[in-house]
Amino acid sequence: MSDLATNEPDLANSAVIQSETAAPLAAGIASRSVPTVSAATCTDVQIGAGLQPTSAYGLSFWFAYVSNFLTMASLAMLVRYSDFVLHLGGTEQQLGWIVGVGAVGSMCTRLLQGRGIDRLGARPIWILSLVILVLSLLANLFVTSAYSVPIFLLRCLAASSTAGIFSAAMTFVSRKAPPERMAEMIGTLGTAGFGGMLVGPMIGDAICGSDGLTRLEINLLFVVAAGSVALAGVFAILAAWRDTAPVATVELPVLSVIREFQPGALLAMSAVAGAGLNLPLTFLRPFAQSLDIPTVWIFFTIYGLSALAGRVISRRWPERLGNYVCTILGTLLLVTAFCCLAPVRTSFHMIPAALALGGAHALLFPAVIAGISTAFPAKHRGIGTTLALMFFDAGTLIGAPLAGTLLYLAKRYELPMYPTMFVVMGSIFTAAGMAYAMIDRRYWYDFVKLVGGLKRQFSQK
Repeated sequence: MSDLATNEPDLANSAVIQSETAAPLAAGIASRSVPTVSAATCTDVQIGAGLQPTSAYGLSFWFAYVSNFLTMASLAMLVRYSDFVLHLGGTEQQLGWIVGVGAVGSMCTRLLQGRGIDRLGARPIWILSLVILVLSLLANLFVTSAYSVPIFLLRCLAASSTAGIFSAAMTFVSRKAPPERMAEMIGTLGTAGFGGMLVGPMIGDAICGSDGLTRLEINLLFVVAAGSVALAGVFAILAAWRDTAPVATVELPVLSVIREFQPGALLAMSAVAGAGLNLPLTFLRPFAQSLDIPTVWIFFTIYGLSALAGRVISRRWPERLGNYVCTILGTLLLVTAFCCLAPVRTSFHMIPAALALGGAHALLFPAVIAGISTAFPAKHRGIGTTLALMFFDAGTLIGAPLAGTLLYLAKRYELPMYPTMFVVMGSIFTAAGMAYAMIDRRYWYDFVKLVGGLKRQFSQK
């Protein structure tokens, strides 16, 4: 989810990008040698054959901001989804499979949504996805078993519609700003998601905080979450009221576009971000229960505040330092968060992990989504954004079942369940980050130069 705020996903900055004045490609991929638009002189962003002004923080942006806040608040309420699965007779391993299979639905629809956004504009995909999410949340009222087909189908629908919501919202915002400000714009939109992350778990705990959780409380949780999404739909309509579909051009097959513009190793880091940032949303509640910690709002409050502060502080870092540096720093914070979760014994012990995870979210998510999205020209930005989020979902698809299986194996072999899972997953993220740092060497010199500059600064002081 979330960030599904998750699910909020942000776009590269310091380099110039290809202009949309390039001729359409007809029989194959034509040359990418096209005019560029510099950060200093760009006054308009060309989408298809039409121009949109770069007064990015207009009223439509703030309507989108409120819509994103309400959507993320709804998704954050569902940190209690594990209670729903356990109430229906499921286990932690089954929870992992439900979440992982849900990610399959999201992945299968990502590229279709991206093509739809490029053809029809963001508005219809945005609104339709919100409607489907409302219906899928309400349909959970009728699920009676954690091992039934409907619970998997509804999770797929919820994940797919959430993917459409954030893909459309990010594309809508990114098209209203020049390329070098896209990471800033989508990062700013993401602060609404962090606000929703602050509020949502408190509402979830207020509804389901009793010791003897009943089905009535769980049903009320889904109804309130659906209501929040429905209200988000009202603000999405207001935001995109004047949004128009891009002017039709000669279209290439989706796979041809991806082969031409895909950014390589950064796609794997999007999967790392998806696994690392979604696991706490899925497993933190049962982890807290295993320690007799009744609520998780302290963790998510600190997490949200840390992510919000980190996003505000670092909003121009992708432009100044580059996405490569931000990706490495974000991965370091992600690994730190998982290491801090392993020895937790009380709710207050979660604070260091929440601080690190919030910082990781603030840096890692915008950097990887930015780097992937802006590898694509503006007319294919919907495909680029959805490809980035598809790999983000792939991380959830792999990470959630793997974490559930690690918990099962740890219990079977009488190891500490959650500490084992956190340490193993943290080790995997460490290996992935080190591999990315060595493989994507295009920016290695910039990173070394940055470290050298920091050393000189501190030595002068």
